[in-house]
Amino acid sequence: MIKSRGMVALAIGLVLVPSWQAQNTWRDVCIQRCIAQPTLGDPEVQRQEIISLEKEAVRAMQLSSGTFFHRVYSDDFAGTLSHGQQINKEQWIATIESPLVKRESFSVSDIKVHIFQDTAVATCLWSTRFIRNGQHFSSQLRAIHVYVNTPNGWHVVSGQTPRQIVSEWATIHELSLIARWRSGGNYKMHDQTAGIVPPSMT
Repeated sequence: MIKSRGMVALAIGLVLVPSWQAQNTWRDVCIQRCIAQPTLGDPEVQRQEIISLEKEAVRAMQLSSGTFFHRVYSDDFAGTLSHGQQINKEQWIATIESPLVKRESFSVSDIKVHIFQDTAVATCLWSTRFIRNGQHFSSQLRAIHVYVNTPNGWHVVSGQTPRQIVSEWATIHELSLIARWRSGGNYKMHDQTAGIVPPSMT
C-alpha cells in the first residue's frame, strides 16, 4: 500500500515538473527583459525624452540648423504653418536654414506632453526675436507636435503652429499699418511665424 502511494506521488511529480519548468523559464525571461530594458514603457521617462527633443528643436532653429530635423522628423512629416500653408520635411528644413531671417533669440516654455501608447502629443510656447529685411520683430505662438515611438526612437510625424497669440512689431509705422489694415484698408501684412516663414496675407 505504501509502495503504491509512493508510485502515485512520483507520477504526479513527473507530470508537474514541466509546468514548474515553464513557469521558471517565463519568470527568468521576464526578469532578463526588465534588466535589459528598465525604462521600457515608463511614461515619465518618455515624457522627459520628448521635452528634451522639444528643447533641442528650438536650439536648432536658433542656429538655423537642419541637422536635428533630418534626424528626428519622419520622412513623411506633414506640417501646417500659422497662416495655413502646408509643408513637408524638406520644405521645413529649407525654411529653418533660410538666410532671409536672422534669429536673435529663440526660446521654448510651457511644454506639455501627453502620451498614448506609442504616440505622444507635445504642446509648447515659442518666443523669438528676429530680423527680417532689416526690421526687428518679436513674436510668440503655440506649437503642436505629434510624435510616434519607433525602433529608432521618437520621430515627429506632424506639426502645427496655430495663429500667433502675441506679436510685437518693431516700428510705429508698422503699427499704423496694422491699425489701417484692421479697419479695412487694402494693405498686405506679414504673418510673423516665429521668424520662420512670414508670407503675405490679405
